[in-house]
Amino acid sequence: MALRSYTIPCLKAVLIHVLVIAVFTFNWESDSDRELLVQPRVLQAKVLTMADPVAARKEAARKNDAARKKAAARKKAAARKKAAANKKADVKSKLAAKKKADAKR
Repeated sequence: MALRSYTIPCLKAVLIHVLVIAVFTFNWESDSDRELLVQPRVLQAKVLTMADPVAARKEAARKNDAARKKAAARKKAAARKKAAANKKADVKSKLAAKKKADAKR
């Protein structure tokens, strides 16, 4: 009687194991869910050259310095021009004031 009590559970365990192995061997997922990737046949490639990064930074710094010097020179020229215009206006206003003072005498 002891052997008969183990036969049914043993058969169930073997059946479950066979089902699990069958599922893993015959693909668990369906084939319709998979997406196929199209591989390109022709590639367009370009050869890139890397310039020396230190030289590139130095060149950029040199250009920035030149631009900064030009801007400073323009600013100085504009300031000189404005100062000259102010000086000329002051001279004219002083002359006009002097003429008025001379005219009143």
